[in-house]
Amino acid sequence: MNVEDILQAFKITEEQARKLIELIEQTGTIYAGKPIDAVMEDANNILNGFGIEALRDENAWVDHYWQNTIALYVNLGDTYITTIVYDTENREFLITSWGDFYETWMAERER
Repeated sequence: MNVEDILQAFKITEEQARKLIELIEQTGTIYAGKPIDAVMEDANNILNGFGIEALRDENAWVDHYWQNTIALYVNLGDTYITTIVYDTENREFLITSWGDFYETWMAERER
């Protein structure tokens, strides 16, 4: 993920895009770096979102911290609008819709 990716995905300034990249790069676990939840809240503010939502699956188990939360995402108002998603299993940030993320996750689980 780079500034160009962010600028193409969202209607924000270059300064905001750089801030978003900086937040993501500084992220660590809850014990090192900035906590994921705080990064997602900052991303929500930058993107003028409607809050942070969790994707859960009752058949999933990530770890003792995330439990059955497979992802967090900035709610931008629609299932298939591009947003920032944090994949808790792979511990990475993605630029995608949460609907596309979930469909891909379900397809991989079925294999």
